[in-house]
Amino acid sequence: MNYLWETIKRYPTIPSFALWRAVELRVLNKGTGRLDRPLLDLGCGDGSFGSLFFTDTKVDEGIDNDRDSVELASKVSVYEKVRLMDACSMSFPDEGFKTVFSNCVFEHIPCYKDAVKEVYRVLQRHGMFVLTVPSENYHRYLYHYKNYIRMGREDKAQEYIKKNDLRHAHYYYMSPEQWRELLSGTGFKEIEISYYLPEETFSTWDRIEELFTREFFTMLNSYRTRALSLIPTTVSKILWFLYLKKHYLSDVQPGDKGAALLIRCRKER
Repeated sequence: MNYLWETIKRYPTIPSFALWRAVELRVLNKGTGRLDRPLLDLGCGDGSFGSLFFTDTKVDEGIDNDRDSVELASKVSVYEKVRLMDACSMSFPDEGFKTVFSNCVFEHIPCYKDAVKEVYRVLQRHGMFVLTVPSENYHRYLYHYKNYIRMGREDKAQEYIKKNDLRHAHYYYMSPEQWRELLSGTGFKEIEISYYLPEETFSTWDRIEELFTREFFTMLNSYRTRALSLIPTTVSKILWFLYLKKHYLSDVQPGDKGAALLIRCRKER
């Protein structure tokens, strides 16, 4: 499946979101292997990502702490059940799942250490935990952060990353070493961590993201929507696809680091 084309079709007016989600889908499809059931999707959101990723299996449980998202996800056919639930205090019994999956969720959880302990609790022996999160390089790979630093404007650079974190509700960024320490300290074994989202791809994402979310465009959103509507939808999608394809297919090269992490580990006990 060409995930980039699928995400552009789904999010035609949010190309930055389409790029990020497409990269995640490609990386996860390549790097996770089989996800055994019973399967929990922790932080399932509105189910749009799950509907693209879980094409070969059903998800036994999806949880999210946003009521509107849960209502939408409950209508997505890949989920057997979706519940409103706090990841730091799940109501599931011990050892109820063979797999816990979580895509770009833990950076939004202030009590993330408690959430990791909860994942360990609800996993069966030898169960797998698969998650993606932004890495410790997130800030320094942002295009506008780097641009402000080049201009000698440290104050503007710091202001930009604070605004970015607030917009995306990100609470922290951890390195592979920090994640390994947290997971092993909780009891997880066979910890595999790899980078994705190369710096160039991530910088391109930031340029598009800022363009489509800056205040000027927000104020003129109706005009922007009207202007975009003048371009035939198929043409617009094709243009974005051609522009983003190189970045969608780019992998982090050996010895380099990326803006995000794919983590796989198992519960041994």
